[in-house]
Amino acid sequence: MIFNTLASVFGNKEALDKKSNRSQARDKYISQKYYERSIINRYFK
Repeated sequence: MIFNTLASVFGNKEALDKKSNRSQARDKYISQKYYERSIINRYFK
């Protein structure tokens, strides 16, 4: 019983960490693309 509770809590934490890592990577990718586009717009107007 106690083991099941610990396992479920640990599993949920693992899933949350995975989700936050994925969204962080996506935000980083988007900001990088936006930065590249702003540089291109600055030099090729």
